Amino acid sequence: MSVPAIRLHGFELRENHLVAEGEPSFDEWVACGDALKRIEASVMFWLGDWWRVGEHRYGESASQAADIGYAVQTLMNAAWVCGKIEPSRRRESLTFGHHEAVASLEPAQQDEILTRAETEQMSVRDVRHAVQSENGLLTHFVLVQCKDEYDATICMEAQIITGRAAKIVTRTHALSETAER
Repeated sequence: MSVPAIRLHGFELRENHLVAEGEPSFDEWVACGDALKRIEASVMFWLGDWWRVGEHRYGESASQAADIGYAVQTLMNAAWVCGKIEPSRRRESLTFGHHEAVASLEPAQQDEILTRAETEQMSVRDVRHAVQSENGLLTHFVLVQCKDEYDATICMEAQIITGRAAKIVTRTHALSETAER
């Protein structure tokens, strides 16, 4: 089954190519590129919402009939994210990945982090770190190079006294020799 052509800013989008209609202006060309970027960013949301409709209306038949080239787990994940963040709370300026990163949180926490992501222009990785921090899952480490085993033991004991975990790790560094030519 072929996809019907879609007209967009002086261009026609077909199943596997784009055709200029007449002589699109520079502004139409830019607008089409911007629209294509926004379409690409929306696809996972559309797939998630689509999958939710299928599960709701057709139950188990949906997963048996929905061979559209995506793994069922991908569709189920997209549906889970879309179910956790309703359309009115989704942010157009953020990617699906941003939303996916906060989906496990309560709605108020989601909104707080998504707002921060927008205002601070956070990457998906930054948002994931914020979620981990929110859930108390981040662990911070300090690596201290000590001059000898005794110094390492003193440093470790000082950390243990203050209620922190500490461990001595000894590594041998290979000496690199510079070959003269």
